[in-house]
Amino acid sequence: WLEETYMPDVRKMDSSATSKLCETLGKNELSRITFIESWIEHLKPIKALYFDITSISSYSTNISFIEWGYNRDKENLAQLNIAMVYCEGKKLPICYLLYPGSIVDAITLKNSQRYLNNFGLKDFLFVMDRGFFSTANILEMNNNKINFIQPLSFSLKKTKELIKEHKHELKHLNSAFSYNDEILNHIKSSVCFDDYNFDAHLFYNEKAEMDVRHNFLVKIFEIEKKLNNRKFINLKDWIKYKNNNIIEKDRNFFKWNKSTGKVEKNIRNIN
Repeated sequence: WLEETYMPDVRKMDSSATSKLCETLGKNELSRITFIESWIEHLKPIKALYFDITSISSYSTNISFIEWGYNRDKENLAQLNIAMVYCEGKKLPICYLLYPGSIVDAITLKNSQRYLNNFGLKDFLFVMDRGFFSTANILEMNNNKINFIQPLSFSLKKTKELIKEHKHELKHLNSAFSYNDEILNHIKSSVCFDDYNFDAHLFYNEKAEMDVRHNFLVKIFEIEKKLNNRKFINLKDWIKYKNNNIIEKDRNFFKWNKSTGKVEKNIRNIN
């Protein structure tokens, strides 16, 4: 970051100096806490916080935080979890937090809330990406009175039902509005998890839908073109071929025809 940023009177650091700084930061927790206190005062008022967690895999056996847990990189290694808290208003990070690799997201979020509360931050909103979604996380945040905005997973049955229920309203002129030169549609509804009702906001972008539809069909036709001159003697051969040549999320868009030995588009799944 420093190499790509113009800052007069700031000495550039080589990799050796950077490593030395990281070592100093790692050893001096009191100085870090003192800095975060001053930094939060500087950034106030703080209303919304972006929150994300990543994992760093490691072979180390000497670091107590390296533990087995859900590995986001799908690596067969123990890991350390890092949470980043980012201030929406000022577009600047507030702090990072380290957690043992075995701690699940819901507990990490609760601990992060307590940490921020200790610095006087109490009335704020967490904004998280779709990768953070799970019913357990939703309920944990609700139980701990954490305000949050959380995208629902499109694979969730509740999400599909919401979209189906409001499909026509979302394309109606009454739900349309302009934002950053884009025309969007918005409907407010509700969704229930374990007898708790949450506000659900549905947004629709017609232009984006057309672009996604176009790109999706281009991909389908490209795969179909490669399959046009191929025949498979049996289902086992087709399964072997598709597992080696078609990415997993696209495999169900094609099916083997036993009578012709050829592969066809699975219209139902594509629709």
